[in-house]
Amino acid sequence: MWEHHNEKLHHSEQGELVVQLNHDISHQYQQGCHNLSKSGKALLKRSIEALLQSSLPQKQLWLQRVQSARQQLILRQAAGNQEYRRERNTMRR
Repeated sequence: MWEHHNEKLHHSEQGELVVQLNHDISHQYQQGCHNLSKSGKALLKRSIEALLQSSLPQKQLWLQRVQSARQQLILRQAAGNQEYRRERNTMRR
């Protein structure tokens, strides 16, 4: 009896995870290529339909890679802006 209950609970939690992942994946596609590096843009070439049919681990990996690509570009831009300000301040002196 408990095994059945635990199995049912596990499938329910996994189902909720899949729903959340599908939502997050859809959100990434809606954002498009904005704030994505070239390697990140390549991740969006795969159709959303194919991705949503993928396994749970594949979805998780794809989502991590896209989020990481967006974060890397933001950090690169911030570092570039900081370098620009440093050069600008040096020129003013």
